[in-house]
Amino acid sequence: MNNLYKEIVIDGGKLSHSSGRFRGLGAVLDGKSSRILEDYKFKNQKSYQEIIELLFRKKYGAALSHIKIECDLSDISSDSNCYRHFGFEIASDALNINSDISIELFFTDNGIIDYTEKYSIYKNILNTVYQNYSIKADYVSVGNGSDSGWIEYLSSRLKNDKTSKYDFSSIKIAVSDSFSDEMAVNENLRKSADIIFGGNVLSDSTIMLNKKFQKEIWNSEGAAPCCISKYAVNADGSGISGENSLIEVTGRINGSFNAGSTIYEYKSVLSVCEGENPWGRIISADKPWSGYFSIGCGLWGAAHFTHFAEKNWKVISSGNGEEAGDYSVFVSEKGDYSAVFANNSDKPKKYSICVRNIEKADAFIHCVETKGPESCDNYSVNWFRLVDKIIPVKKNYGFVYTLEVKPFSIMTCTTLSVEHVNGIYTVRKPECENTVLNLPYFDSFNYGDELLKSRKNIPLYTLDLCGRFEILSDGEENTLIQIAEPDDNRDKIFPVTVLGDDSWSDYSVKIEVKLSDEDILNYAGAGLRYQMSGDTAECGYQLRIYSDSRWQLRYMDNILEEGMADNIIPNEWNSIKISACGRRIKCCINKVLVCEHVVSAPFVLSGKVSICSGYSRNMFRNLVINPVLGAFEYSIMHDCLNGEFVYSGSWVKNSMDSCEFNNRTSVSTETPNSYFEFDFIGESVAFAGKTENLRLKIEIDDKIMAAGIFIGNCGEKEIFYSRSNMENTSHKLKLIVLSGRLEFNNAQTFISGHHILPKTLINGSSIKKAENGKTLKKSTLLMGAGLAAAGTGLILLKKALKKGKNKK
Repeated sequence: MNNLYKEIVIDGGKLSHSSGRFRGLGAVLDGKSSRILEDYKFKNQKSYQEIIELLFRKKYGAALSHIKIECDLSDISSDSNCYRHFGFEIASDALNINSDISIELFFTDNGIIDYTEKYSIYKNILNTVYQNYSIKADYVSVGNGSDSGWIEYLSSRLKNDKTSKYDFSSIKIAVSDSFSDEMAVNENLRKSADIIFGGNVLSDSTIMLNKKFQKEIWNSEGAAPCCISKYAVNADGSGISGENSLIEVTGRINGSFNAGSTIYEYKSVLSVCEGENPWGRIISADKPWSGYFSIGCGLWGAAHFTHFAEKNWKVISSGNGEEAGDYSVFVSEKGDYSAVFANNSDKPKKYSICVRNIEKADAFIHCVETKGPESCDNYSVNWFRLVDKIIPVKKNYGFVYTLEVKPFSIMTCTTLSVEHVNGIYTVRKPECENTVLNLPYFDSFNYGDELLKSRKNIPLYTLDLCGRFEILSDGEENTLIQIAEPDDNRDKIFPVTVLGDDSWSDYSVKIEVKLSDEDILNYAGAGLRYQMSGDTAECGYQLRIYSDSRWQLRYMDNILEEGMADNIIPNEWNSIKISACGRRIKCCINKVLVCEHVVSAPFVLSGKVSICSGYSRNMFRNLVINPVLGAFEYSIMHDCLNGEFVYSGSWVKNSMDSCEFNNRTSVSTETPNSYFEFDFIGESVAFAGKTENLRLKIEIDDKIMAAGIFIGNCGEKEIFYSRSNMENTSHKLKLIVLSGRLEFNNAQTFISGHHILPKTLINGSSIKKAENGKTLKKSTLLMGAGLAAAGTGLILLKKALKKGKNKK
């Protein structure tokens, strides 16, 4: 055979009882991703059901066949808290459409030393999950925080428990590969543990345990593709290649199965909170109010495996060499087979394939391909398409055919039926539009009993980034309470929950707070323009009040202003309000203005609402979020790789940058006189990105607006330059880098609410009022829209009068 072709032999005669098995791809469900789906189910049942089907239905979407639920023992050790983890409800709904899904409960260690007490907690959770959701756990996994004695004890108790709600003896135990060395020499531990889970690199002991003792291996640290193809295509022309891309992840999955893994678990299948997901996504779902979600390229990467290899098919390993990620082969007992190829290079890869000792060795081969577009206009046009049908040629040593895998592509070759394959239309197109969460917004947190039960004590649209916020009774009414205890591992990260829309710009947040104790370090507060950051939980602008009557206005980790407020009433409800309009931040405590601060670059101009607390049982009620009348209620983000920018000079386009960048995209330069041009419509524009000793020249409509403006250091999502009070018309901007370094992330333009409110009402995205599950009346919405329009009208009238005076 020509040296250009790599030879692959698929020989059924070499399959044995010890050959690896394909148990499928799995999803890890943590508290955050599960919680946002609860909002989808509560407000948009149709979207929720479609997400579940896209993830778990057989031969539809990703077709995942394993669910791992991360159980923090400090959070769900009681019956009520076990019920709180929405991951169990997701698993239950997934099992309703695919009963073959296996369920794994991963218990994080909570420091309990006594084995009897710890087992009692495990047992309680297993029984409660079965009682509430009819879920029987197939696996229990134990992490690094435990010891070998506990694993042996757990195995014995599960095998011999006669008082459980169902037969625990069938539950298998999975342990971290950190136990592999000890398992190699400890027979009791080896007999107690059934599966070893770890990452992409296997230790010698893990490999030995797999080969000699047939211990199953799982890859429990699998990443999904991290790039967003509609932006990445403008960086590399493919949208699915490069670092942490669809093709690279497909290669990792191939490598995992060739190394002996039977399951590849995606650490994250959902992106639910921008900036909080280093593990990629299969589906992005962060708009529960409208039901909108988007399907990522990772879904099609999963489909290349799960649509053409069924559970318990055997794996013909290609070994652990450099080419282990290039392909994987799966064979059924009935003689069908499939091979998945990944080519993350700019050259084609050619294969000569010989099939023998398999019942369907002579069967037609169907080729399903995913690759980039011929042009950047339609990035997904060549995803998951049937591109070829091959007839093997009979030779005296088997049935032979050749195959070419194109540059930057994935291909599955299979003997199975491919009648369902129809590109991205193999699944239904999401129906809901991507609309904003309209302002004003109100939530009293005083939910009725029925709503409280259905919400599992969790307020609508919120996401705890640290700490734990639940709606509980304070003895008189239901209020939002921070209930997490301090943890030495949390260091300086304090409780914060966020809610709302990333596009909110000029608005106010008012809330009533009650401090639970008089510790001078205890505080409660509210913030706005919250942008996720991995460096700190204190993002955006935040007003805090303390037990000793101090107050602080904070930005990120910095105190902008502080003082004492004599009107803070200890052990009583206090009203705090923070508002933002452009660069002006105002703070009020019990209706008294305590500061008015004008921020300078770097700053942020949009983001969610935050509710923050010390590690005390501080209480919150009557949250009111209002637009600033006549101002810009919403921002529109223009990603640096969305095709709207024309770059000249020396720029590096990156679709897989740090999580600190929105969408993980950046376009960077440190070459003098490099520039980009950007056409936009509106009165205001801003630019965000990371800067180091940057000096810029800005031209708008051929006029120099800034000649040599200097920006020192600016964070990835922070604004380094903005311009406002322009004519509300189309503009042409040119940004020129004179010196220093710029890692450009996005531009932002701004609109008033009355421009978009009617459309979002037509599309069914009404203002939400969480109390008793009701929405605000339509008349209230129209009144709010009218007030906003009236306020804007007054401002425009003032501008017109001012221009008239200037002309005179």
